[in-house]
Amino acid sequence: MPTNVSSLEAIQVGTILECLRCRSLTHRLVRELLHSAQFRPSVLKIGNPDRDAILTLCEAMDDHPEYDWKAKQMALDTRHSETHFYRVFKAVTTLTPHQRAIEARVRRAKKLLAGHDQTVTEIALAVGCGDRDSLAYSSDIQLGLTPEQYREIAWAMEKWQDFPR
Repeated sequence: MPTNVSSLEAIQVGTILECLRCRSLTHRLVRELLHSAQFRPSVLKIGNPDRDAILTLCEAMDDHPEYDWKAKQMALDTRHSETHFYRVFKAVTTLTPHQRAIEARVRRAKKLLAGHDQTVTEIALAVGCGDRDSLAYSSDIQLGLTPEQYREIAWAMEKWQDFPR
């Protein structure tokens, strides 16, 4: 910095540079948000056939979590390339197809675990997990509990509701 510049001018120049830097960061953030899949209006607008197809597929995943849901087959079913399908699926649901399938399996397992008539292994096979350990891993990630822990809590809640007050 030249020696003939007053300290007030130096502060003003520093402030201007800082503002420009902030504007640059803000511009970059806005650009990233606009380019991210969650903010694409073409994907999120009501009545979009891609969105409707994904939502229908999600309903099918909830109805049949035991099915072996593969992204490649789902892309073929919706008549899209695998890349486009993956992008649209993630934009609509904020999850990957695999994450959504696991979520559907854990949701169904929670309903079955609240019952009294099936073992955890039987439930794991019924919801499409290969074995008890696979269900335990998935439920631990989704719920923070093992299937046995969830069953104990569900049974305790059921007993609590039956408790006379």
